[in-house]
Amino acid sequence: MGRARSAPRYTPGGAALHQLVRELERIAQEGVVLGRVSSARLALLHGVMQRERTASELARERGATRQATLRLVDALLAEGWLERAENPRHRRAPLLRATPLGARAYHEAAHERAQALNRAAESCDAGEVLAAVRVLRLLRETAGRRSADASRPPPTGS
Repeated sequence: MGRARSAPRYTPGGAALHQLVRELERIAQEGVVLGRVSSARLALLHGVMQRERTASELARERGATRQATLRLVDALLAEGWLERAENPRHRRAPLLRATPLGARAYHEAAHERAQALNRAAESCDAGEVLAAVRVLRLLRETAGRRSADASRPPPTGS
């Protein structure tokens, strides 16, 4: 039997961020705010409602892997929410667009989400919510910089 690992040690700020991340994970898992359409589906539909895009473009814009995006695209194609269109720039990468059924599902889900968020906002202070948004943006930017730094080769000595 291996040696028991000790619990991670957080600074007070790290512990507070850990709590924030855990709450966001719970919200995402439970679909508390988003209603019947998952946040991933809503984000993908939002992307194609703006303009036709390829699956790779959608993946990059969402910060998701191409494979995960393709699984979601396949599901939305099967449900009749998306359709493929010819891409004049690339024969093998079709453009994706919402069908009338997909557009209706998107608008209904967006309306449902707005109502849920408006109800939730009644018990929140807008200033506190905006402060949380700033913290989340900083986390995302910091993680993005660290990821970019980690992917760079180490400097060579002269």
